[in-house]
Amino acid sequence: MTRWLGLIIAIITVAVLGGSAPAQEPAQPRVTIGFVDIAGDPRHEPIRAYERMILKTREHPFIGAKVAIDEAQALTRALKIDFALERISVKSADALAAALTQAREKQGVHFFVVDAPADAFKPLAEAVRGRDVLLFNATAPDDWLRRELCAGEIVHTLPSLAMTMDGLVQHLVSRKWRDIVVLQGPDPADATVTKAFEASVKKFGARIVAKRDFKPGTDPREREQNNPLLLTAVNRDYDVIFIADDAFDFARQLPYQTLRARPVVGSIAKW
Repeated sequence: MTRWLGLIIAIITVAVLGGSAPAQEPAQPRVTIGFVDIAGDPRHEPIRAYERMILKTREHPFIGAKVAIDEAQALTRALKIDFALERISVKSADALAAALTQAREKQGVHFFVVDAPADAFKPLAEAVRGRDVLLFNATAPDDWLRRELCAGEIVHTLPSLAMTMDGLVQHLVSRKWRDIVVLQGPDPADATVTKAFEASVKKFGARIVAKRDFKPGTDPREREQNNPLLLTAVNRDYDVIFIADDAFDFARQLPYQTLRARPVVGSIAKW
């Protein structure tokens, strides 16, 4: 909620300083902030396991945006400008650019909080290039967005994956937890997270003493890949275990089940 409050205040500041609202109107000016999202976005669905059991719920970010608008009322009164939040939901990522363009042309919306996966930003960047529109990427942490898609109309308010891993490894190093065992899951997202973590480990002088691929399940024939005790039985000592598990099902079972009593970081927190 705090992050969303800071985001909305940043939008308000840009709106006022950028002169997006008329200063000499008899009625109090109004700035509308569009919240653009995809209906049924699986990124916000609860994390489930076998028998549809819910492992962890995930609140929709629109709730945070609403709270931020409410919390910013004091600033709104001081600036004498009304701010409104308009939700724009579409059925698929392909419809985002058209919906955003329509809101700009018909409703005069210039500021958009975009809740969409990273791939949706390529067509969005093309649609708003050179226009008086500012998009705030609120939920896509993918590193390539910052490296490959450089657009003056897009502001990233969420830490990238590289930033998150840098912060995590710096914390581990500060605690003198330099020797790390890495456990990587089978999903492509797990490989992406592991790659970012390995880059941060190299950058800040930590060490990966062992790297193991795990396979969720209970098949006894695959116990070397699904048994936490066997996965963490490495030849040398270590300080901490990092796990990349986008599905979260294996990660939640790992603490207190390892061969050595060590902290578990990474997907256990589901950043």
